Amino acid sequence: MELAIALPIGLLLLLGIGYLGRAMLAQQNVLVAARYAAREAALAALLSSADKFTGKGVELQSATAGARSKAASAAAGHPVETVTPDWQRIVGVSTAPLKALPVGPYGMAFVAKHDETVEGQPMHFGIGFMLYGTKVKQRLTMLEPIRRQAAAVARGSSYPEPGLAAPLEVSGTVFMPGEAPVRHPLVGMLDTNHWIKDILESDKGGSP
Repeated sequence: MELAIALPIGLLLLLGIGYLGRAMLAQQNVLVAARYAAREAALAALLSSADKFTGKGVELQSATAGARSKAASAAAGHPVETVTPDWQRIVGVSTAPLKALPVGPYGMAFVAKHDETVEGQPMHFGIGFMLYGTKVKQRLTMLEPIRRQAAAVARGSSYPEPGLAAPLEVSGTVFMPGEAPVRHPLVGMLDTNHWIKDILESDKGGSP
């Protein structure tokens, strides 16, 4: 009698531990994938000397998610979905004196500017960096039969659970800093420090 009662409960506990372990593993996988993809974006943005000077790599990595999805899937070992990160987690807190300037859905520039008079001449100083964000999601397909069954039971109860209506998934978001390029209208070193640009132009007699 006791065995008939304890055995089903023990099996349910073992199944629960197994499913929980797989869900925790999936959560760790998406975090690793997001970290890898964000790092790849930060490195690829200034990979070539042309990207470092023109800032085109910054624009590309901030605007696209194709390579990022590929990198995330490779890191996770299976297909995952890459989506736009929640930038409010970063810009929603105080970042003074840095000002957040969106470059694209996957990239944000942070710039601080300071005006000062040096030897009677007004000077404009600026410093900045790029931040690349990646959010990776993975659907927990192994829990889908249980979710459907639980959703069916919830629909027939007096207190339905809305969270069971959508497929279960885990997600991870990672932000990775990157260098600012030489030229870029928002975060470029020459564009935030016009005095350097003026010196170069005066030395060369033209645009740097």
